[in-house]
Amino acid sequence: MSNNSNSDFSTNIIKKEAKGIAENTDLGEVQDVSSEYIITQKGTLNKEKFYIPKHLVDHFDGATVYFKLTEQEAKQYRKD
Repeated sequence: MSNNSNSDFSTNIIKKEAKGIAENTDLGEVQDVSSEYIITQKGTLNKEKFYIPKHLVDHFDGATVYFKLTEQEAKQYRKD
């Protein structure tokens, strides 16, 4: 993936839904994209943030970013 398409991807996924491909894991909504992580936030009152390494992205269908994660695996990337 070239830097230009990577940049477009990073911009296009902001405010999109994030899910794990296993068990339809809910990871909230993409809030930001850093050089190494995609940052998602889940919840309205009890907010959970996930800092998920970019290499775990499986695919993006235009509405949802899918990660190669189960709900259990996602817990290691949660930050409070």
